[in-house]
Amino acid sequence: MFSMIYLWLIGAVVLAGADILLGTIYLLIIAAAALAAFIFALIGAGILFQLLAFAVFAIAGCVYLSYRKRKNSVSTDADHLQHINDGHSVEVKEWKKNGKARVFYRGTVWDAKPEKGSPMVPGLWEIVGMSGNTLIIKLKQEK
Repeated sequence: MFSMIYLWLIGAVVLAGADILLGTIYLLIIAAAALAAFIFALIGAGILFQLLAFAVFAIAGCVYLSYRKRKNSVSTDADHLQHINDGHSVEVKEWKKNGKARVFYRGTVWDAKPEKGSPMVPGLWEIVGMSGNTLIIKLKQEK
C-alpha cells in the first residue's frame, strides 16, 4: 500500500525535474527541502516537524543563494569598473603648484595627483587608482 510519506519524495523528484527543464536553481533548493522533509518522515517525525524541516531548509537555501548571488555579482562588476584604468601609463611633463598635473590619457586631458609618498618629478607614471575624476598615479619604476 502507498504511504503518504512518499509524497515528499515524489514532490522532490518532480521539482528537481522542473529545475532541469527551467534552469532555475531555486526549484532545486525547494526539491532539497522536500527531500529533507521526506527524511524526517522516514525517521518517524510528525507532520508538524516535516513541514518545519521543509520550511527551514527552503528558506535557508533561498537566503543563502540570494546572499551568494548578490555578493558575487556586485563585487565583481564594481571592482572591475573601479580599477579599469589601473596599470596604464601616462606622461607627466610638469607639476602645478597645487600638487596636481595635467596628463593626456584616453584621448583627453585629465587631472592627476601623486600617490602618497611619491616624488613630484616629470616622467613616466603609472595609474594606481582614481579619486572622483582625478587619476592617482605613482612614478613608474625602471626595469
